[in-house]
Amino acid sequence: MTTYARFGKNDRGEDGGSLHYRDKESVWDIKREYWRGAEKTPTKLPAEIVAKMLAYSSVEGDLVLDPFRGSGQVAVVARRMGRGYMGFEVSKRYCEFARRRLADGGGGGGRDGAGARRAAHAYVGRGAGEHS
Repeated sequence: MTTYARFGKNDRGEDGGSLHYRDKESVWDIKREYWRGAEKTPTKLPAEIVAKMLAYSSVEGDLVLDPFRGSGQVAVVARRMGRGYMGFEVSKRYCEFARRRLADGGGGGGRDGAGARRAAHAYVGRGAGEHS
């Protein structure tokens, strides 16, 4: 049986409290992230929240599906964590933005694990035959 956890039961924070149980609380205090540079999308999920969700729902080498890819943040974090990724996006502009982020290393270093070699990109257009 696979166990999904970011911290062991005996891991402690600076205050001596259990990181394992604090991490599983119903409210996560995660700071917002902001885009740098001229090119942006209207929303950006904080990498920390994506990493937390992936740590609890997958293991290295798994394939992560993001049906609303947007800026590609899930793909970037999945690659750093050694997962494969697949995403769909209705906006061709955002699809290209995400592709560029991944080609440039995902906006700030990354980890090329076994899953990083499995990737799929798809633009799902509104008209017949629109895809890339």
